Amino acid sequence: MLELEDFELALASKPVEVRGPVSIERISIDTRTLSAGDAFFAIRGRNLDGHRFVNQAREKGASAFVVEKRSWEEIKPVSLHNVFLVDDTTVAFGELARYVRRKCGVKSLAVTGSCGKTTTKQIAEFFLRRRFQVLATEGNLNNQFGLPLTILKLRPGHEILLAEIGASRPGDIAYLSEILEPSVGLVTNVYPAHLEGFGSLAKVYETKLELAAYLEKNGGTLIVNGDNPELAKRARAFGVKLVTFGREKRNDYVLNQEVRDGEIARFKLNGRYGFGLRTHAQFNADNFTGALVLAHVAGVPLEQMEGVLEEFQPVPGRFEKHVLGSGVCVIHDAYNANPGSMIQALTSFAGWENLGNRRITVLSDMMELGAESETLHRRVGTQLKGLGIDLLVTVGAKARGIAEAAREAGACPEITSFDTNSEAVSFLASSLRAGDAVLLKGSRSTNLEEILNALKS
Repeated sequence: MLELEDFELALASKPVEVRGPVSIERISIDTRTLSAGDAFFAIRGRNLDGHRFVNQAREKGASAFVVEKRSWEEIKPVSLHNVFLVDDTTVAFGELARYVRRKCGVKSLAVTGSCGKTTTKQIAEFFLRRRFQVLATEGNLNNQFGLPLTILKLRPGHEILLAEIGASRPGDIAYLSEILEPSVGLVTNVYPAHLEGFGSLAKVYETKLELAAYLEKNGGTLIVNGDNPELAKRARAFGVKLVTFGREKRNDYVLNQEVRDGEIARFKLNGRYGFGLRTHAQFNADNFTGALVLAHVAGVPLEQMEGVLEEFQPVPGRFEKHVLGSGVCVIHDAYNANPGSMIQALTSFAGWENLGNRRITVLSDMMELGAESETLHRRVGTQLKGLGIDLLVTVGAKARGIAEAAREAGACPEITSFDTNSEAVSFLASSLRAGDAVLLKGSRSTNLEEILNALKS
């Protein structure tokens, strides 16, 4: 519960047209979900300006408003009350979230990386709940709007705030770290992703490790996947307490003795502690280990986490298994894609024993790869060799590079390309037969779930 005085302290702004006292339980940045009594932040976005909706917010019963000074004269005739004038409402939104976190006094944990963030956060949440009252990011609300929305849900009794933080350009992680103020941070891994915003893989490393810079400044602990030598080397350049995990023996936490027991992947940590996860995604063992280490560093004993994590269910769109009435098995892993996650998915698909008679992959465009896009698509095609894929189907102009490189490498006996999902559906509908297994993998904007839904129907 917040009072107008809390807004004054957080935003360093005195309210205009005061009508109080007011107790505010929820913050809204979207009038479609605003309820009477909420405070409304008029966020100025790329496509929509929240200042256009302040009258709608007033009519729905908003109890306070945060607007930008440059828009005040324009919206003043609306007759608002309890108005806070700020330079930038997005920045002010983050400042209020930081104030609330400090007021609640919870311990903050951050998860970032090029892929695996959401799954790692989800698993870490299960483990942390065995000892603490936890508030965790819902889905992937990991940007300058999603993170404050998560923090503003803190309530008395919460002990841990577990947040995923993402980036699409340099400076994003530094900005979000200043809002979250984590004492422990985890970098799952670094791959070429969002290169249009970063410009190079080196910039991706630098941006992810803005988390390390924050932790160094504030005496925190950084956890990284030590099997990535470049990531480990760059992390060691910071004066931060560094903890590494991975399969190689040089790590502080070593994943070893992996075996499969039906649907369960079983393994040991440091040759002693036994764990299990219901998954066929090989890369989830890395996510699982990172989550274990994060929870342990935060205060959960390893002994308390041993056994099979029965509660784990894949995040929708992330290596989900669908068995269709036609006898075809579809693995839906098209929530998003970059070269690293695409190779991880292909390797797990190829290594899944007794999955199907024929292995078929449907790969679509990987977006936001900038000048390296063609090279990175072709690299995926080359790496298909030796995976035992019977049929490669690509969808989209960029993904044709995957098909061309795979054809040149002799990676698959049959390769075909289409421009649209509907063309791919027509081909698959006439080509698939009972016992086939299909992997769908591509960037979110390519909407590969359309293929899954069409095949289901």
